[in-house]
Amino acid sequence: MREFNGRPIELLAPAGTFADFQQVIKSAADAVYLGGKQFNMRMHNPQHNLTNEEIAQAVKIAHDLDKKVYVTFNNMMTDAELAAAESFLRFLAEVEVDALIIQDFGAVKLIRDLGLDLELHLSIMANTHNEEMIAAAKKLGVTRCVVSREASLTQVHEFVETFPEMEYEYFIHGDMCIAHGAQCYASGVFFGKSGNRGLCMKPCRWAYEGEEEPYYPMAVKDMSLYQHIPELILSGINSYKIEGRMRSSEYLIKVINLYGEAIDRFLADPTGYRLDQQQSQYLEENRVRDLSTAYALHVPGINNIALDGKREPRVFSHPQAEPEIKAKRVAKLLEDWQVTSKTPRIRVLVDNEEQALAALATPLDSLYLSGEVLAPNEPFTKAAIRRITELAKSQGVPVFYGLPRMTTKAQLERLDCLVHELAVLGVTGLLCHNIGEINRYQTSGLELRGDYGLNVNNAQSALFYQQQGLTSVTYSIEAPGEQLKDLVKMPLPTEMIVQGSPTLMYMEHRFRLAESQRTGADWQDGQNGNLDLRDARGYVRKIREDQYGKNHLLPTKDFNYVALAPELSGSDVILRIEAKEYEPAQLTALLVSYDRFARQPAATIPERMAWVAELTKILDNPQSLQTLVY
Repeated sequence: MREFNGRPIELLAPAGTFADFQQVIKSAADAVYLGGKQFNMRMHNPQHNLTNEEIAQAVKIAHDLDKKVYVTFNNMMTDAELAAAESFLRFLAEVEVDALIIQDFGAVKLIRDLGLDLELHLSIMANTHNEEMIAAAKKLGVTRCVVSREASLTQVHEFVETFPEMEYEYFIHGDMCIAHGAQCYASGVFFGKSGNRGLCMKPCRWAYEGEEEPYYPMAVKDMSLYQHIPELILSGINSYKIEGRMRSSEYLIKVINLYGEAIDRFLADPTGYRLDQQQSQYLEENRVRDLSTAYALHVPGINNIALDGKREPRVFSHPQAEPEIKAKRVAKLLEDWQVTSKTPRIRVLVDNEEQALAALATPLDSLYLSGEVLAPNEPFTKAAIRRITELAKSQGVPVFYGLPRMTTKAQLERLDCLVHELAVLGVTGLLCHNIGEINRYQTSGLELRGDYGLNVNNAQSALFYQQQGLTSVTYSIEAPGEQLKDLVKMPLPTEMIVQGSPTLMYMEHRFRLAESQRTGADWQDGQNGNLDLRDARGYVRKIREDQYGKNHLLPTKDFNYVALAPELSGSDVILRIEAKEYEPAQLTALLVSYDRFARQPAATIPERMAWVAELTKILDNPQSLQTLVY
């Protein structure tokens, strides 16, 4: 067992197949993580991942060597998969795997309900990035958090000092994503292959038109912390994780042993430790992509992006338009969907006061004020919030403040100043995007609802958040059309985004500042970071920056589920409109139309397609309104 200052240290290695595992377990790694044939984040290749029998063998082999096996149970389950999930979880408990790596909090609830003796680690997809999330994880009995890719070693050290009893895992080498963990929906929306279910088609790796030649503004370099072993160990991190379940065991073993040797040399003699330049050169010469320290040491800016794209190893996908609404598709989705007509409930999220006033001119269940407004909009001031709530109160419409998707310690301290005054300002509650926000504001006296950043994709997940005090949740924006009938199984009120432009990638990377060789930590020039990227097929990909400097990739075409509005409303689903991109007059017309169409359950397919055409006319842009997610 490796150890430093009384804290255990572990080198954690990947294995994509049983044959890989048999080789990797003999390396300098202390533990190996791997996936079964379901429920993990590497599902592209059917030849990869281990059968149950192979997992059982792997655990025995590892334990005989006094090493550990962690199983990745880290994608979003569907309701149709819950029975298979329960069977697999019982098997994993029986063979005594050392821990599960979890994304879906519904899985946490399921494991506890089943009374299974399984140690739980929160996946990188749970995106642990503040102390409140660690506090919530501790309450749930989680023993380790895989810390967000965007957290620096300095931030992790603060986590360790606040919660020394928790273990922390950190990626130190391999393939990285540009988006925050589990906050990328582009692959699911563009291709029907969800990155949160292990099928990412890597649209972030596409080329875009540059001034002179194509460039790759979202092509993140591979991570390498080999040159920073002292900083890594001194941070207090327990587990040093190498990415690479799709890599060969020959490649992995060399990398694992390089890191293992360096770690051991530092532990044996911290003051006498020197970087092995020869081994560092080996990593450079045998790299796949170019290398970067990512966010480990500082906000990286442009030096984390391979703009020329010359070392991209594999083309997963090519640019294409989002799917179009077609009569045949609508008819298929409506098969065997029998519902009774109900008064539709419509909630809308707005980015400015003018949109709020326009929305309040229509029948509404609730109004949401965005806490991450997109430029050129300005954040809601207290005075604006009071004006909006006074009008909303006269119409009996509750107003909620939408919290940011990611909330650092500094952001939470800023938000506290507002949250403590919201009730006085007339606000009813908060719209939450992460479990840390829920943990922090459970006792605020405000009603808490869940936004789509929570990735609720099944009833167990909804029940989990209900136990945390949420009064409603928002269904996954990646859910394919065939899955929508599962909404009737949801145990608490559930919203579905039926119209608008939800964020498809949520990124720390600041494009405009990075292009000028600056980072948000260094400099802000007062100009917003909005830009439009044009891909190789001419489709425009919209990047919008919020007031905290986070960048949002929006869909090229709006979400539009108006053709299913009667069925969704009749299934007790709350219709949600993301109004960030709409002019006030457009928004009013859209809301009135949705209310009218949702009351017509007997509509024919041609009538439903006419509704789509009507909304297209309202927006006055036939290219912007055609997306019915797969």
